[in-house]
Amino acid sequence: MGEEGEQTPIVALCLVADRHKAPFGFSAITRTFDDHSDADIWKEGMWAIINRPVRYIAVSRQVPKGSTPNNIEVLVDLTIVNDKDPVPPGFTALDFTADSREKGLRKKYICIKTAARSSVVDAIGDIIILAKSKRPPMGYSQAGEIDGMLVCYKHVVIPNRSAPLRCPTATRTLRTCTQG
Repeated sequence: MGEEGEQTPIVALCLVADRHKAPFGFSAITRTFDDHSDADIWKEGMWAIINRPVRYIAVSRQVPKGSTPNNIEVLVDLTIVNDKDPVPPGFTALDFTADSREKGLRKKYICIKTAARSSVVDAIGDIIILAKSKRPPMGYSQAGEIDGMLVCYKHVVIPNRSAPLRCPTATRTLRTCTQG
């Protein structure tokens, strides 16, 4: 994540408890953008070294096989809300991890909003996590804070809306999606 010029929109986002068990086509964000520390968004005290829970955000740019430009959903908005607050209209809360079905976060929800690729001009193309900085880098927007870490996202213009995105189905490398 965090690469300049990356234009392929994110089509799905989930939480994982084990960065090595992200669903097929997903890549876990394991390092923070600003200081390259662990991007675990479920911080425990120092006493919980053995068997401590961890959570990572995982993203996918892989388009499902057989999709057409009219039925591909892309991520268009991202926000963090307190668990006692209502989920914003049109958003979906990520309650559980995709790999272990455990509770996603403590006292917070990551909420995502998707839209048909054919109905939008731009979408979220990058998500970063900041450990030290409390302001997003230029070009990024702030989604919210989780355990002292700032989750940020960047909108990108969707390339050539008439051409479908094509991604190899047998690869876990997400940066191989091409236009055409």
